[in-house]
Amino acid sequence: IAARYAKVLRESGDLKKAQTILGPALKQKPVPTLAFTEMAAIDLETADFINAENFARRAIKVDNQNFRAWHVLGIALDAQTKHAEAQMAFE
Repeated sequence: IAARYAKVLRESGDLKKAQTILGPALKQKPVPTLAFTEMAAIDLETADFINAENFARRAIKVDNQNFRAWHVLGIALDAQTKHAEAQMAFE
């Protein structure tokens, strides 16, 4: 629920509040893959591409079929000029 609420907050432009909401969800065991994916998307919007890559990779580790995480990973890698890796993530 927290990750979905954070997604709505991010999409409405309230990135700080979205990060605050996700904090406790990222400390759960196990962490829901949507929480990792959403944090990666927030990091993309704040141009923290290294963190976005890390969170996207964590989401993929939990769920290799998470297409949103692969998409975010591709964008984060492309922004870091890791174009070959980005292309593989997009594929």
